[in-house]
Amino acid sequence: TIARNFRQPPDCHEYPGLERLVCFKLSPQTLETIRYVQQHSAPSDPVFIGLPRHDRIFVNAVTPYFVMNRPVPTKWHQFDPGLQTSSPIQQEMVDELRRVQPRLVIIDDAGGFPHEPNESSLSSGVTVLDDYLLQTYATTAVFGRSKVLVIRGKTMPLRSSGDAAGPATHVVSACAPDRARCGPH
Repeated sequence: TIARNFRQPPDCHEYPGLERLVCFKLSPQTLETIRYVQQHSAPSDPVFIGLPRHDRIFVNAVTPYFVMNRPVPTKWHQFDPGLQTSSPIQQEMVDELRRVQPRLVIIDDAGGFPHEPNESSLSSGVTVLDDYLLQTYATTAVFGRSKVLVIRGKTMPLRSSGDAAGPATHVVSACAPDRARCGPH
């Protein structure tokens, strides 16, 4: 693989099982979310990453798509204010999600909703995608500001960061061998 064919800079580290990560720096909660998805899905299973709300967008997480190495169930994986906040685009996304039916959805709130001095700070009032996700999916795991959702009726045991038997036990294995880089990134 590419990661094995080049020399890593000294500030890079390896995450066992997440070789695609190489020099990316992600929060421990994001790493837990990615590991959870990898443990509860096959490489061919599409995974959708959304936001807590889609009527107002600041930024969305696209790096986990690359690191998880799972198919994206909709062509709209990078969100932009004015596009994914519009009714036609949200309806197109819902249609794609209904067709593909990803088993897992991640709702990532890492970017928050800061006040921007432009119209992106205003709600579009469009909740087509949010309504679909709320009706179709239920929370199965929580890692900091990220939630993993599963199709209703196919729930797994609810787990969150810090559960002794849950995915939080995998954080240590995601740290550098000397554990010096286990803190927030």
